[in-house]
Amino acid sequence: MTTCVIADDHFVIRDGLKARFRASQLVEVIGEAETGASAIETIERLRPDLALVDLRMPDGDGITVVTELKARGCEVPVILFSALSDPFIVDRALRAGVAGYVAKDTSPELLDRAIAQVLLGRRFIDPDIAMALLDASEHELTPRERDVIQLASEGLPNKSIAFQLEIGTETVRTHMASIIAKLDAGNRTGAVAKALRMTLID
Repeated sequence: MTTCVIADDHFVIRDGLKARFRASQLVEVIGEAETGASAIETIERLRPDLALVDLRMPDGDGITVVTELKARGCEVPVILFSALSDPFIVDRALRAGVAGYVAKDTSPELLDRAIAQVLLGRRFIDPDIAMALLDASEHELTPRERDVIQLASEGLPNKSIAFQLEIGTETVRTHMASIIAKLDAGNRTGAVAKALRMTLID
């Protein structure tokens, strides 16, 4: 039987997952954790076949758990589950090396499918979240565009942005037009506001 560690600071979530697994008789929960630190310790010590880790933990997040486990040479595949489906958080999680990402309200069937795929060495993303991630990729800015919108958010006019980046003023205008189009913003101010909301800039 597949062994698993569950890490979530809410007892109700952990208990619900255990009940799910008891019903399916496909997964045996051999450990639980309530914090990121205890999740790292428990997963590293027990070496389960996989771990289900909440994105939001009292002392950090599930992405940090994945990063730290990899740094310690612990290759237990981690499926993050969360109420959040922000594509930029999902992208960060994938870059960190998570094996799967599913919504907390996912169906038992989809969770079983995610586990099966991960155990085969494949990556699994909740289909609805994958669609949001695909849509977000259309808004991805180039490094230079990020530089331009970052300086614009600080109130600098095009001429000052051009001076700081050592490029022409017309080039700044071209970058800004591209940014406005990618973010589907009506103007420069709208682009800055949207970039801030999407955490594309600080």
